[in-house]
Amino acid sequence: PAKGDVLLGAFDMNDANTAERIHVKQIYVHNSYITASMGNDIAVLELERDPSPRRSVQISDSSDFNELKKDSPMTVIGFGNRKEVGGEKSDPATILHQVQVPFVPLPEGKTKGSDQDAKDDYSKLTNNAFCAGSFGKDSCSGDSGGPIFFDSNNGRKQMGVISWGDGCGRANSPGVYTNLSVFNDWLDDQQLGLSYRQKRDLGVVRLGSYTHKLTFTNNGTSDINL
Repeated sequence: PAKGDVLLGAFDMNDANTAERIHVKQIYVHNSYITASMGNDIAVLELERDPSPRRSVQISDSSDFNELKKDSPMTVIGFGNRKEVGGEKSDPATILHQVQVPFVPLPEGKTKGSDQDAKDDYSKLTNNAFCAGSFGKDSCSGDSGGPIFFDSNNGRKQMGVISWGDGCGRANSPGVYTNLSVFNDWLDDQQLGLSYRQKRDLGVVRLGSYTHKLTFTNNGTSDINL
């Protein structure tokens, strides 16, 4: 994946200088990510430096997720499009927006979709993902990778990551989100401090023997077995 910068604390993209900009050093995509179905749609960014101290929201675990019931109110935020149509008419947000969306249990989510192709996609959902949204209330293009929150008994938690959807705000087509509670162990592993380049494009490789240097840097405090 291409690397770039992250903006921390951004609210108004027309005044982005008020946010903290940090370069992305490495991107770690889940090893079981499935491009066709967006399965295991999760990645972790390693930054060039630690960000300034700021209030953060904890990631949910299974006990938080089990609190969710049909229509439990969840909150999505992002700078994505406010209309499904493409081009300038998609009305991308310059101010950080939020919308409250109802949780959709997985058995119900697997029956959703506005046409047969979408129905096929929803039917393949597993507990690695969940649905949330209703007609006119949804995440949209440009929001992908952003958070969805829920006020659990243990406080506000990030329950998921915006993944994909059947259009934006369509009837019978809730947004699909990566279920972070399923990936707690994987996320813990990514924070042990091991820094490396996950993938490298070698281009056209001719027949023969080649040697490639792989560098692994342990920035953590524990031994890591490769």
